[in-house]
Amino acid sequence: MDDVDLDHGLLRVGKVTETKRSFIAFLQPKTIEFTRSQYLPRRDKFVSNITKPIEASKWFGQEVIDRLRQRFLPFDQGRLRREIKDAARAVLGREFELYELRKFFATWMISHASQRAL
Repeated sequence: MDDVDLDHGLLRVGKVTETKRSFIAFLQPKTIEFTRSQYLPRRDKFVSNITKPIEASKWFGQEVIDRLRQRFLPFDQGRLRREIKDAARAVLGREFELYELRKFFATWMISHASQRAL
């Protein structure tokens, strides 16, 4: 949640590794409005519903629960990747690399930017 600044329309991705660098994305006003009015209330309800049983179980420490609450997308990244790959396998009948999504979106953005320039 610290990486999202809805007041200024910024998304800061600060993960820096050997292959990834930090960057900033600018959000459109309609994306900010959707996030505030639709996504955040549902996210808060979802997080509340999953943290209550976790807290009651006493299986995890408070730091695990706090980390979950701080995620803008409160999902396990590994599981999310597996779900995407399983869905692609069922629909496409083949293994699916998540890089393909990024490549498709980058190509789509470039093609739309060149159309707007005309």
